Amino acid sequence: MVHAGSLRAGLFGAVVGIVVGLLIIFISVVNALIGPRALPRDRAAEARAQASVAMADTGSRVPDSEQNLRRIAMVQARTGDIDGALTTINASKNPVPGSKDAVKFDVVDDYLYQKVGNSLKPDKTVYTRARKIADSIENPLVKADALRRIASAQEPHDPEAAKKTLQEAVKLTFDTPWTASDAPQIFNIWMLLWPAGLAIFGFLLVLFALPFVEAFAEALAPGDIDVEPAAKS
Repeated sequence: MVHAGSLRAGLFGAVVGIVVGLLIIFISVVNALIGPRALPRDRAAEARAQASVAMADTGSRVPDSEQNLRRIAMVQARTGDIDGALTTINASKNPVPGSKDAVKFDVVDDYLYQKVGNSLKPDKTVYTRARKIADSIENPLVKADALRRIASAQEPHDPEAAKKTLQEAVKLTFDTPWTASDAPQIFNIWMLLWPAGLAIFGFLLVLFALPFVEAFAEALAPGDIDVEPAAKS
């Protein structure tokens, strides 16, 4: 039978567990409020990575026909057939969201690499054609990344044009509304398991451990010892 003292001790342990759990919740809330938040440029990189998932797994997730269309579009862009490249990309039946935008970015990147990388003074039509592909990208963050790529190609030859292109990329990035995933999660209903679990743990720990502690203390306590008086000589 559980003694009243043991029950009181168990309740005290439960209160301690609740206090500790509430402290953990407080620390989590404070960390969410004052912790670092994702910047728009971080979100742009994340969107770029998500949109490129089809290209990251071409060997296992994208059918061979899709790979062929991507390569054909790249070569079409190199030949100057931008309309044909866009038609090829739009003909893709890849179900992965953002896959067409990812292909368009790759076409822009490949086209600029081929036309600007080895040219001391590239023709301005190169940037016009690359911009036409970039303007067809639907995802504003991926489009901003494509403009950033164009600006990086413009910078050595036309710094002023690169500045204007980068300003457009910045505007696109900051004009993109924040999503729910961007905001820090201040409270989660599962956090309530901390005080509840610690309260139960503290209650059971004290409830079952106290009788052993009491028994151990009684065993160590000095008992009554009868001492015989010394014999008189």
